[in-house]
Amino acid sequence: FFPISKKRLQDRFVDVTEHFENGGDHEIKFDSDKSGIGKIGTEFQPAVKGASAYFDFYNPDAWEELQLGVFGPEFDDKLCDKQREAYKEHMSIQMAAAKAWRKRVLGEDE
Repeated sequence: FFPISKKRLQDRFVDVTEHFENGGDHEIKFDSDKSGIGKIGTEFQPAVKGASAYFDFYNPDAWEELQLGVFGPEFDDKLCDKQREAYKEHMSIQMAAAKAWRKRVLGEDE
């Protein structure tokens, strides 16, 4: 799902900062529990305009710096530092394997 290089990012992830700074809606509707995979006649969720938002998706330090996933503030009262470190170690192992797979199978480069 996550591309290795910026050139393969296309419009998968966009920076919506400008949307909010220019008086756009205070909320962007996205229903993460709806999948169109394998369904006929699926309605796509509305596209959100913005510049490509690339970071090293395969680097848990980047996730932590950007406060994504388990590193987000919504987990501050749910996970202790030791638990977050365990998640980070797990992510490092799995992301390295995923990145190697994309290189080998999909022929992606950095």
